[in-house]
Amino acid sequence: MEDSPMLNTYRKSFLIVSSVLFFLVMATGFAFGDMITIDAIADAGQYPGQSAYIEFQLNGVNVAGVTTSDVPTQWTSSAGVIDYALNNNISWNSIVSAGNIWSSNTVVGVSLTEQPGTYIITPISGAFEYDSFAWSNEPGWWWLLDVTVNGNPPILLGGPPSGVPVDGILDGGYATPGAALSSVLSESLPITLPEGGTLTFWIQDNPTIDNSGSLTFDVEPIPEPATILLLCLGLIGIPGIRRFIK
Repeated sequence: MEDSPMLNTYRKSFLIVSSVLFFLVMATGFAFGDMITIDAIADAGQYPGQSAYIEFQLNGVNVAGVTTSDVPTQWTSSAGVIDYALNNNISWNSIVSAGNIWSSNTVVGVSLTEQPGTYIITPISGAFEYDSFAWSNEPGWWWLLDVTVNGNPPILLGGPPSGVPVDGILDGGYATPGAALSSVLSESLPITLPEGGTLTFWIQDNPTIDNSGSLTFDVEPIPEPATILLLCLGLIGIPGIRRFIK
């Protein structure tokens, strides 16, 4: 028994509409996510949005600042820091900094404004060394990401080896970058973003001039149930629309 012309019309209309919805969902609701890399120097500091700076301190009091006019070439070892202080008669016992004054990006952190919803943040690659200047003999490789939503207190992804505290100075760490990355590859961080929300990614560290490396991660949206339903309807409709076209 053949279907009535009206039934065929309804069926074809459904297939066309569901297929259109499928392509709309793919274009808007099923983003493939953002892969982000943050630099261990430029995106490290005491808080996100901080302007890059370097200062020598003596007993907690700032005694000298450093600019790119003073030091045009980026320091790569503790010897450069010590020589600069000696040559400029700076008495100091600590150095504090944020970001990288020699970088084109002089603001700590990377921000991402997205649609409201839930996102999964997963590590991809990288690691950073806390003490590449070898001020101490402790191993210092980390995969530790701070995630801030609309300026709220940060949520951490990753962490220290067992028994090593995180105190903002990142004492200790993993012996190799591979060990730091392996420790976090099975982790993920779900984040709920409100309307007009902004995600900011950064590394909490003071000082930052002796860091090296980077962290790469993916920010993937979780589709709403209604979006999944539309996707399924579209998938069902594609074979039908192909037969209809033929």
